Amino acid sequence: MKPILAYLMEKRGFDFSGYHPSMLERRIGQRLTATACKDFGEYFSFLQRDATELDHLIDVVTINVSRFFRDPLTFELISERILPAMIMEKSRLRDNSLRIWSAGCARGEEPYSLAILVQELLRKEENTLDNVRHNTQEIKHLECHAGLDKPAPDSRMPGISGPIPDYEHEASLSRLCGNDGEIAMNLHLFATDIDGRSLNEAGKAVYAPTSIENIKHRLLTRYFTPDGNSFRLLPEIKKLVHFSLYDMLDKKHGVPPESVFGAFDLVLCRNLLIYFNIEYQETIFAKLYHSLAKNGILVLGEAEATTMAYRHHFTRVFDFSPIYRKR
Repeated sequence: MKPILAYLMEKRGFDFSGYHPSMLERRIGQRLTATACKDFGEYFSFLQRDATELDHLIDVVTINVSRFFRDPLTFELISERILPAMIMEKSRLRDNSLRIWSAGCARGEEPYSLAILVQELLRKEENTLDNVRHNTQEIKHLECHAGLDKPAPDSRMPGISGPIPDYEHEASLSRLCGNDGEIAMNLHLFATDIDGRSLNEAGKAVYAPTSIENIKHRLLTRYFTPDGNSFRLLPEIKKLVHFSLYDMLDKKHGVPPESVFGAFDLVLCRNLLIYFNIEYQETIFAKLYHSLAKNGILVLGEAEATTMAYRHHFTRVFDFSPIYRKR
């Protein structure tokens, strides 16, 4: 099997030597069966003769089963707890940039799920702000008819006349908005994978029913349109995600080059570490740690946890979910 891995490294630059041997043997074995080769030696010869087989092999080795809102509890926590707290803290700091990285994004279901959550959250904030403005106008209208708008000295604040409405909530929400009253949070959502074919599929944003089975009906009808037997994501969500080819073991770039400098508020690296041995897991974790901004959030897969070398660099946000905060 080693000559096959060395050939992949030579031809495509992908280093699969850190993957668990049993997983590699099982997945390469699928191509042995498909090509009717008797053993790894015969398959290696076939691989050298047939250029298209290289693509088939990479597809099998890097295959990543995914769907929208996979692990619903994790996405519920991101939607209801993580993102709202993150956005409100940014509004307090007057920071209108939200940076997210989906590592090992496969065909795009994960980053698109995140884009939908952010879009939903900002819609909710816009509606809340509209309600606050409407209520404020109603109060002013009632005050006018009741004669409460007439100047009168205020004993609490000498020199200031008239009622002092409480606009604290409106002020807090307005920090999220631009001059036109629209929510002005700039989302920078990067999604990477080692498999170029998967990224091409992600760019099309057309999905089979099995990929959208976890999506709530309200979100399905709001953000997708039927396309034959599939579902097509709306352009307004599609344009929010920047896809690029990136190897998590890349020694030249600590973060995806397209992101320029990392400093991510939220990083999802789910069900990827389980494919690697301990040494490579540590390498990847070092990259994840340094890619996060201060107090940034890291989300792992259900069967994954921080490595021994980095367990003191993160605190678990919830006891029942693999969501961690950088210390």
